[in-house]
Formats: sequence, structure tokens, C-alpha cells
Amino acid sequence: MSLYQPLSEIPLPTAAQFTTEDVDLGDVVASTSAPVDSVCFPRRAVLRETAEKKRYVEMWIGNVLEVSEDVSNAHESFYSDEFFSALSFSPSELAFLYVAEAKEATDSGEKFKFTPHIGEGLASKKRPTVFIFRWDTAIIPSRTTLVMIAPDQAHIILFGQPVFSPLDSRTIYTTGYEYTRDGRLLGLRWCYNRPSGIWEIKLASAMDKPDDGAPISLICLFWLSCASGGPHGGTFSLHVYDPTAQELTSIVLVDTIWEPRASDGFPGLYINSNLPASPFVTLGNQLFFVFDSAWGARTTVLLVSASDGMVKNLTPDSDGKLYSWSVLATDGRSRVICSRSAPSILQEIVLGSLDMTGGVSWHVIHSPYISPHLKTALSSLASSVIAIPDCGQTQTVVIRPSNPDSTPPYIQFIHGGPHGAITTAFTPSTVALALEGSFLRALLGNCGTLDVQDCLATVRHLISLGLAVEGKNKQFVMGGSHWEFLAAHLIGHIPDIFTAAVIRNPVISTDPLSSDIPDWTAPLAYVDAVTAHVLLHLGGADLRVTPTHGLEYYHALKGNARNRRPAQDVEMHWFEKENHSLDGVEAARVVWETSRDWFARYRA
Repeated sequence: MSLYQPLSEIPLPTAAQFTTEDVDLGDVVASTSAPVDSVCFPRRAVLRETAEKKRYVEMWIGNVLEVSEDVSNAHESFYSDEFFSALSFSPSELAFLYVAEAKEATDSGEKFKFTPHIGEGLASKKRPTVFIFRWDTAIIPSRTTLVMIAPDQAHIILFGQPVFSPLDSRTIYTTGYEYTRDGRLLGLRWCYNRPSGIWEIKLASAMDKPDDGAPISLICLFWLSCASGGPHGGTFSLHVYDPTAQELTSIVLVDTIWEPRASDGFPGLYINSNLPASPFVTLGNQLFFVFDSAWGARTTVLLVSASDGMVKNLTPDSDGKLYSWSVLATDGRSRVICSRSAPSILQEIVLGSLDMTGGVSWHVIHSPYISPHLKTALSSLASSVIAIPDCGQTQTVVIRPSNPDSTPPYIQFIHGGPHGAITTAFTPSTVALALEGSFLRALLGNCGTLDVQDCLATVRHLISLGLAVEGKNKQFVMGGSHWEFLAAHLIGHIPDIFTAAVIRNPVISTDPLSSDIPDWTAPLAYVDAVTAHVLLHLGGADLRVTPTHGLEYYHALKGNARNRRPAQDVEMHWFEKENHSLDGVEAARVVWETSRDWFARYRA
């Protein structure tokens, strides 16, 4: 959710106005600067939490501390996540919004009342609460107040992402996340299909009053929407609302698209959860969004008109290098900073300069240092995107040696989600697998008919192209989460194709209480037919797919393996404190190394 005020009306500060001298940022949870003017230093808000769990709200002007308030007794930890956190100044800059965990009740009757957490990756968060911090520097010492905003008992929702209206300090806009009818709070991370709404909150009073005599420029509220229920990663629509309009209705700028547009192939908006913090540019007198969105197996940079929703692809694959792009920020005028990478090209920082017609010129401003040995290794790989016939929009990204002596073993790496996608962005762990023993790797990507038949069709199509071969010790499969629901189906339903599998936190059980997304579960199927050698990696703190799924599968496989002839290997690694991603430093290393060794053990 973003509020826009034309940056052309806000003079930019000179370089001399900025300084970070003597400012300790070691325990800063989050910070943001208010819009700056040309005659003073920018005001900056800082949320700080010390190692002793003391929490402070600070206001700085340049490197001068204006106000510091100890809020340790008012609430628990500050929020800095992408779903609830927001930092917003009021128009007068004398009020500030942030989100924190509310204090737990001390009354015995309330203390033990069940409160669901917000799911995988957010388990410490149960009571997100909006706080308004106000201060008055005209009084010495400064007078400060802290007000909590929470829905009443009639509304079973959680507020997050609050922003002040630029019109006055009495109006707040916020996202409201809803509980289900049976009292669940469904996991939000990686799931964009949750019931929610945009709320307008009118405060009873405010310390600073609106400047009623000031002219009002274009001010609109923009947000992304994804249909509740259905796909967890479905297509978004882009909406705009004018709070000054007499009719309280929003306009759809870019509607949902389920099939690629015939005119230009535009597949719809597939965005990674939120818009960038500063997504706007102004070309002439026209306002545009700039953000990245999945388009086939790549992520590309889109220029979207804020007036009519026109969409332009700023980064088509004209050079055939298969770059995937991420928008980092804009300057509000005509420049945008992005990162980009390709299957065998590490991330670069790129500056884009837009002209008045929407044309763009790109300049690489930073490339990482690559050792000569690694540069040679990466240059030995070839990458391509291959459409799979008769499978809708399904595509496969293939990474392989440029000039192999023979067709190397094939590892199929299936995306999760279950409605996610894997793009051409550089992924160290998978590229390293391609380099270790020159494996060939395939990534099932894009949004199509994502099921077992697509995976099997991918194998058969690559065999027909001569990029893979069928036979013992030639076909492997790996992945995690819902992709391992598919992997478990593949090695059980068609056991003669795959020699070995590596499975991470698989979705197996049908028990709705074993996941924070009970709207998507899968059966323990075909386990008795599995003959492939299976290595499992499980996170003991996983809330998205609790480890009972993998444990159940492990014991079923283990029981069957004892009677298999020839022998079937089944092993498991247990990471007690890891969650669904298994992305801790040690866990990530162990997962990759053991996966590499597992496949190497069974190569032809």
C-alpha cells in the first residue's frame, strides 16, 4: 500500500544537508526520513531496540537528536516485516505511525486465552498493533504521547501497513487481515490469497490540524489485490482510490489476467508480495509505477501508467542473456535502480534513465568481483528456457555444460508454492550443482497446469531434444515443500524413471492442523511403490509444513526399504531450530553438500 504526493513539488536537499557522523545505528530496527524541504535538515524517525530489550522511538534532524522516548513498557518488539510493518509521518511531521507487538495480558483469565500466531516465519507475532507517536518541541522538555489503535471486539481483524493520509493527521489507511470463520489466522508468508481489506480510520482528535488553506495536489491511494482463496500466488490486480473524490469507490488500473494478452503477451501482474517502497516516476506531467513482475520464466521491469494502467515491458530479453530483474527504488522523477542476474551471471546493480516517452537506457554501476577460476567455470555453462508442448504456459529453465562429452545426468528441480515459480535469476546452490560433476538441471517455472504430468512431460521433452537420457542413474529429482509433494508422486507413481531424490520439508499429510495453510494439503500416496534412493531434510521449527509430514514419510519408506532387493537407501537430516526455508547458514551448507553427495553416489 502506498500513498503518493508528487515529488516534483518537494525540493531535493543538497548533499551538504546529509550527515551520519556520530550516529550509532547498531541496534536500529527500522528508520525512515520524512519528505525534505530546502531550508532544513530532513527529519528522520528511528525505532531502536537494545540488547537489554529496551525500546526507543527517536526523532532526528540531521544528526541532532530532537526527541527520544522510552516505549519499553508500552509494547513488545517493533515490527519490521513486509506484511504488517510501516513507518509513516503525518503531513505536519509531528506525528508518526509504526507497528509493534502489543503487551500480553497479565490477568489470569486473559493471559491463557488462545491467540493464534501469524504462521511460518512470523511465529513470534500474535498481536500486531498500530501506534501513533506524537511530540511537541515547542514545550521544554518536549511533550510526547503514544496512542494505540486496535479494532474493537466486533471486528476480528489485525491491522498492519498503516499510513497517514497526506490530507490531514486525523485519517489513517491500513490493511486489515481477517480471521477465518473457524477462528484460524492463516499463514501469510508466500501466500497472497488471504482475506484482507483496506481500512480508512478516522481519529477522534489530533495534535496537529490540517492546513485547510493549502492547495491540494494529486493524492491517491494505490494497492495490489489478489483473489481470496484459490492460488496462493495468483495474478494481482492494481487499484487506485482518490480520497478527495465524492464517490468512495476505487478504480482498477490493471485487472487480473489469467491468459497471456494476445497483443503483446503480457501475462498479468505476478509480484513478490509488495510494491517497492518508492515505486513512482514522473515523466512529463504523467505519473507511472515502476516494479518487477514475473513474465514467463523471467522477472522483468514494468512501467505502468497510474492514469490508465497501460503496461510497458522495460527489459525484454533482447540480448538473449535471460536476465531476471528486481526493482530496488526510484528517485521519484525519471531514474530507477535495479538488480539483475541470469542463471550463470551474478547480481549486478543497474541504473535506468527514462525519457519522456517511456524509453529507457540502462547503465551497470556495480558488478561483483569474480575470481578468474569462477569466471571460467560459469562461462562453461549454457542456459536456455524451453516451452513444454501441450502443457499450457509451463516452461523449463535448463542449465547445462556448453560442450559436454556425453549427456550428463539430469536433475529436475521443481518449484514450490504450490503456485510459485522459479525464474532465471542466479541461484548459487543450483548453479553449483551444475558445476559439480557437470550435472544438467531443469527448473519447472511459470504458472500453468502445475502437476505431476507437467513434470513428466518435462522429462520426456528434454529426452526428445537430446538434453537428457532415460535409464538407471540418469534421472534425479529434488525440491521442497509442495514441490516435494510432486516429487513424492513422481518417484512413487513412475518409480522406474528416477534413481534418487532429495526431499525438503515435504507436504504429505492431509491433517489440516499440521500446517499454517490448511487450505492446501496433500495425501501420502504411492509410498509403497517408491524404489528411488531418498534423502530427506526436515526443519524442526517448520510451521508451514510441520515435520510430522516428513517423519511419517521417512518411516514409511524406511519400513519398505528393509525388504527391497536391490537395496534402497533412505536417510534423513533433522535441523532442530530451522523453519520451512532451511536457510540458516549451517543448514543451507549441509543441505547443499549432502544433496550433492547423494546424487554423486548414484550417478552412472
